[in-house]
Amino acid sequence: MKIPNYQTNVLSADVLIIGGSIAGLTAAVKIKELQEQLNVIVVDKGGIGWAGLVPIGGGYLIILPPDVNLDEWVKSIADRGEGLSNIKWLYNFGGSLYESMMEVFNWGLPFMKDPDGKLHMDDIPSWRVKEKMTVWVTHMVLPELKKRALAKGVKMIDKIETVDLLKNNGRIVGAIGFSIITGEFYVFKAKATLIASGACRFKNRRFWTMNCGEMVAAAYRAGAQHLHSEFGTIHANCSKECQMWFRGPSHQDALVNALGERIMTKYFPNISESFAKTAYAMAREVEAGRGPIYLDLSEKPIHHEKQEIQTVYNWIRTQGTFLNSDRILREKAGINLHFQKVEWIPGFIGGLGNIRIDLECKSPDIETLWVAGDALKTGISMEGAVPPGDYGGWGLPLAIVTGIKAAKSISKNFHETPEAKIVIEEQENLKEELYAPMALEKGYEPYDPVLNIQQAIVPAKYSIIRDQGRLKESLAIIEEVQKEVLPKVKAANPHELLKYHEARSMALCAEMIQKAALYRNETRGSHIREDYSERDDTNWLKWTVIKDVDGRMALSTIPVPKARA
Repeated sequence: MKIPNYQTNVLSADVLIIGGSIAGLTAAVKIKELQEQLNVIVVDKGGIGWAGLVPIGGGYLIILPPDVNLDEWVKSIADRGEGLSNIKWLYNFGGSLYESMMEVFNWGLPFMKDPDGKLHMDDIPSWRVKEKMTVWVTHMVLPELKKRALAKGVKMIDKIETVDLLKNNGRIVGAIGFSIITGEFYVFKAKATLIASGACRFKNRRFWTMNCGEMVAAAYRAGAQHLHSEFGTIHANCSKECQMWFRGPSHQDALVNALGERIMTKYFPNISESFAKTAYAMAREVEAGRGPIYLDLSEKPIHHEKQEIQTVYNWIRTQGTFLNSDRILREKAGINLHFQKVEWIPGFIGGLGNIRIDLECKSPDIETLWVAGDALKTGISMEGAVPPGDYGGWGLPLAIVTGIKAAKSISKNFHETPEAKIVIEEQENLKEELYAPMALEKGYEPYDPVLNIQQAIVPAKYSIIRDQGRLKESLAIIEEVQKEVLPKVKAANPHELLKYHEARSMALCAEMIQKAALYRNETRGSHIREDYSERDDTNWLKWTVIKDVDGRMALSTIPVPKARA
């Protein structure tokens, strides 16, 4: 069977932004503010203005007011990072947070306001670090941001799966992809390329299944370095039945085993809220035969949540936010948490976004490549030995801050950037690889490798409590997927071709996570090795580095720098 002869569409731009959520659209607007004449194209595999993590998220954003003691805030994060926190990036992020948030607030995005029209900021007493929180109407933000970008002349193309970056003489000159509706081939030629397409998740949770790490994988194939990968997964404990979850110490403290014993104080008597520590305690209790684990709020007052939460929570729920866990469990699953205990599971999510960048969100390895949002979150290692997402309210501000930083860097350096020249031979070779599954009449279904990858990365024995034997077992499954399954996947239409490329990217990201976990011979933070049960500061005050070397995944380390920015 021959590959279908789909139409080729070649589009040229000054700036190509891959990903049309908060980071991508924020960058697009800012670039046009700084350099109005630049031609900016945003592409996304979903519907721009609705796709991605944001519309069904919580809508909470941390903010550091001007009078905050930045040194104390950085120290509070670094202390929990167990020696691996990127101090330069903590100052870079924290020092830019208020200014960046106020900028998008002044764009007219639907934030909560005080009676005087100023941005509302609330104290969160139960949070482990001293910062304030603000909130917006999460399902209205992207449409407003999209409207602003379009008004400034940003061009947008959605339903495009971007597969690979185009390279010439050590610089990125664009990307290739295809329409998931028509199958048409797209070539994007650009002087500057920004990856803002999110981190890799593994489709095992019903939320946020579209982020599969395609550009994390594409950057690796293009020669970028990837950092800190062994910390690139998070578990958000949740209902086994419908996968809805809660955050906060009060819910963490309500976890009990089958004997009715509260589990967190057994392992972490003094720990504040932590998804990673909660997942560990749950896994240990089940391993010891004391499972399943339940969330039991029966001893708490019915209105305990209203007593404990602050103004922002009440406001956002009146605005119709989707992520109202109590209501969803009650209305959709028939579960009333105040009168019944509910089986609870660790809830693996993933979250690998490990592309290495500098303080301006520019790749130090490849010219004319920038990264923003979740695609860099693991790689900048601000949280150190804490997994991405363990700090509530960080994701959206990080997208805003890095989107603005990338935009400023692109605009500042644009006049020095040479014209993009695509190597046609590379373009055609990548096109052939892109459509290869459509040439097969028989083979595996696109969902088969996804299920296999999940079996290698999701179970607690591979993702929570690790050892050499289990990690090698996991890597053997991943290798079989890459060598025996993916080359034999058939795709009968563009939708199935999309699923193939998602699976291919997830396999590469899973390999990075597990190889880095095998490489780090110690226990630190959420990286727990039973065969190396102690923290080893003598040998492992380092970040792991992954890079493609002649088609082989090579691992090394770099020392954690101590100086601030």
